[in-house]
Amino acid sequence: MAILTCDLCEQPIVRPIPRDKRVFCCHACLQLFELLGAKEVERLKREPGFRFDVLSQLPVRKESGSLSSAGSPQTVRLSLSGVFCPSCCTLIQHVLSRREGILSVKTDYVQSLAEVMYDAERLDDTTIASEIKKLGYPVLQRVIADEADALNVLDLRKRLALALVLTFFMMMLSIPVWSGDLPLFSKPLALTLSYGLLALAIPTIFYSGWPFLRGAWTSVSRGVPTMDLLVSIGSLSAFVYSCVSLRLNGDYLYFDTAGLLITFLLLSRVLEAGAKQRALTVLQMVQKILPTEARRKQGMREEWIAVERVCEHDHVLIRSGEIIPVDGRIVSGASDVDEAILTGEGTRVSKGVRDLLYAGTTHYGADVIVEVVRAKETLLSQSADYVRRAQASTSTWNHLAQRIVVIFVPAVLTLGVITFVYGFFVAHLPLASAWLRAISVLVIGCPCALSIATPVALLSGAQALAKHGVLLRSQDAMERAKKVSAVLFDKTGTLTTGRVTVTAYQCTDDVDLQKAEGSSGNRPTASWLNLAASAEYPTQHPIADALLRFAHDQACELHPVASFCEVGGWGVHATVRGHSVKVGATPLACPVSQRFQKTCQTWSAAGSTVSYVIIDDDVKAILSFGSEIRPEARAVIETLKRDGCKILLASGDHPQAVAHIADQLGITQWYARQTPLDKARLVAALKKEGTQVCFVGDGINDAPALVEANLGVAMGASADLALEAGHMILANNTLRPLPHALDIVRVTAKVIRQNLIWALCYNLIAQAIAIDGYAQPVLAAGAMVFSSLFVLGNSLRIVGWSPWRYVRRIGLTFGVVSILALLTYFRL
Repeated sequence: MAILTCDLCEQPIVRPIPRDKRVFCCHACLQLFELLGAKEVERLKREPGFRFDVLSQLPVRKESGSLSSAGSPQTVRLSLSGVFCPSCCTLIQHVLSRREGILSVKTDYVQSLAEVMYDAERLDDTTIASEIKKLGYPVLQRVIADEADALNVLDLRKRLALALVLTFFMMMLSIPVWSGDLPLFSKPLALTLSYGLLALAIPTIFYSGWPFLRGAWTSVSRGVPTMDLLVSIGSLSAFVYSCVSLRLNGDYLYFDTAGLLITFLLLSRVLEAGAKQRALTVLQMVQKILPTEARRKQGMREEWIAVERVCEHDHVLIRSGEIIPVDGRIVSGASDVDEAILTGEGTRVSKGVRDLLYAGTTHYGADVIVEVVRAKETLLSQSADYVRRAQASTSTWNHLAQRIVVIFVPAVLTLGVITFVYGFFVAHLPLASAWLRAISVLVIGCPCALSIATPVALLSGAQALAKHGVLLRSQDAMERAKKVSAVLFDKTGTLTTGRVTVTAYQCTDDVDLQKAEGSSGNRPTASWLNLAASAEYPTQHPIADALLRFAHDQACELHPVASFCEVGGWGVHATVRGHSVKVGATPLACPVSQRFQKTCQTWSAAGSTVSYVIIDDDVKAILSFGSEIRPEARAVIETLKRDGCKILLASGDHPQAVAHIADQLGITQWYARQTPLDKARLVAALKKEGTQVCFVGDGINDAPALVEANLGVAMGASADLALEAGHMILANNTLRPLPHALDIVRVTAKVIRQNLIWALCYNLIAQAIAIDGYAQPVLAAGAMVFSSLFVLGNSLRIVGWSPWRYVRRIGLTFGVVSILALLTYFRL
């Protein structure tokens, strides 16, 4: 069956709009095609990786106003109706951008939202809404997506509750109809019973079943058959047949059948909506959790401002127990952070100066001042955006399921008609039997399980990843990760913490200065480490930070610094408690013992950085500085190796340092002196060999490789460019979730395959049973519900749901009830 697609967006056409031997799915595609021209559209489609969000970046003919020139800039968010495809959003952006007073326009196709920044001195939001309405997109009252979903589920539950009650009474009243005793009743009583069934069926079908009828009307009006059309035809057929039979004084009525169809199918839809909500539970909390205001600190002054007005590099004060409103680094104070919303871990994480705090997490401890890194595009909000996009995902799996549904529904309609024609005109079955067989074919063929097979599994996978602290930034991240066979790590900030640490030290036999200087009785006792750490305290150099942490671990006391001088490229000079203290990269003109020289050569050969501690022109100690390997790195690499992944290391550092880290972690294949483009070329070379590459990095220099890799994984504390380039983010800035993430993705892919195979096999077998007349409409509806339940349960296994827990509960309940019944029967 040929599927008519739009000449611009190439999506299946709902309502064809022809123009000059071309056909479009909506007037937005038509106008956008005319706006760009045929040649430009063809050029864009030839580009690799073409997406329709690229169209929104095309220049418009007239420049919109600038923010600096606006007298009163304001922003309005509008919910739109009639947005059928990405071209609609692109058209709105291009037209509004030409309007006088419009500063910027952003649109969200998935949520049908438009966010417009405008100059309130030149126009108002009513004018903007009117301009959008002229394009054919009425502006509705905005409803938060989470609230809309909750209201939809609540409405479905109300309709289901009414359907259950009315159908129960219909079943009771239908007992004489099933038993064949209705003709034995007196005529007034039989009519009362029959019209009572009609009265119960009307609200069941036309109120409880309204979601299906509305969907069917939309399906017919737009020319695209859907599963709602099958459900509506099946239930209305049973209802109409029963009405005709009642009017002609027939013996058999099927009002109860129509009611049961609606009830079963509503139950299936409520279960689907509930499963979707459970899969979204973690990420739906984002809008409710994040504060709307932040306490900005400017000098000694504090003020509460909206989070939208917070700018990068602003300082925000956060007090104990408050939820952090932005992503930022601590500049003053320390924090015990509850990151359960990101990682699922209840243990608090201790963080100090320069560590990154994430929006949505909770701060405990003394007041901290945070320098803002991201105020709007926080990690938590990005993950929520992914989940919203996932509901309209265009992955390969979703494409396959959608194309099957588009073909399957008309095929089932045709098969239902053929079943009725064959049964009544060829097999000479009674009209009621042929009619019921056709209804069974329509109902049992509803591809509900097929339509939810992929989305529910993807959402369950996203929730399972979120529990491990892994956030998804790309809609196709699941597909990208399922066949990873090699993991390429960056070194600094990925396998290492990114911090310099003291790896070794050596000092003279005269550890105590007073002892070394003999009769210097006017100076208090002080070790070389106390003095060196005190001298380094005023500087912000990574070497100084490492030395101070080392001194803190050794419980050293710091002393006041009388004078201080930082020498670029060498180190520091300071006077501490009357001593001349120098810490730097060379010994200057001071003599160095043979023991120190030999040790320095060994350290340098291993790729370590060496510093000399010179006190009163005498080299008292030497220190080795190196990268601090993440404590979990070895275990993660061993796990990935056991899973069959090839491990590689690429770094811009010199070969000695890279070889030293690789040797400590058991990595045999490593690459040093790698520029950002070199890393990307390395990934491309591995892909050319047929390897599915996962690249894990954190810096701006890793962005090209993250984009080039089959799967790019960015650390949580990565630079913004790396976060943008990554497909997945390790939000807790630890490598521990990486093996779990790859396992979850593989399980998700397996579950999707199982769901699709089950749904297809069920529909094929069920159709054959329905055509042969072995499945009555009620049984067909029950079978369809069971099929949907199988898909839902199989998908929820990804997040740890197990049906056996419910089987055990039901078994225990049945056992207790049976024992009580026996005790009652025997009067014990």
